[in-house]
Amino acid sequence: MENRVHNKKKLKSVRQNLRNEATKAERTLWKHLRGKQMGGYKFRRQHGIGNYVVDFYCPELKLIIELDGWVHGDKEQRKKYVIRQKYLESQEFCVIRYTNAQIKYEMKSVLANIWHFCEERSKHVLPLRKGESEGVDTKKQERR
Repeated sequence: MENRVHNKKKLKSVRQNLRNEATKAERTLWKHLRGKQMGGYKFRRQHGIGNYVVDFYCPELKLIIELDGWVHGDKEQRKKYVIRQKYLESQEFCVIRYTNAQIKYEMKSVLANIWHFCEERSKHVLPLRKGESEGVDTKKQERR
């Protein structure tokens, strides 16, 4: 049994496929997040957390950014995403969502909103212990 929370081996091919088949909205947002462009924070794309793969993840802030396309409008799919959202929040992650249309038509406000979340999260999230930023530590952060 695998104890890892981040990037489980069984999801490696799923993560790789999602990166290789990124939507236009994902590619567009990634251009603004990669290389620590967002306030010096490192973001990862198609990062595994538990049994899920999130679109973008900042380990330092425990911040997840999800882009929702047409598939998320389906009733059954929405139920699955509610369960997914509850799991991620139970693990102390902050999840913010944008639609593909927002990326296409409102990129400036999306980036400003992400910046705001980064600034707010940086005030409330404890620094990660060595190894956690690499996504391999499964223990919860200890309060100082």
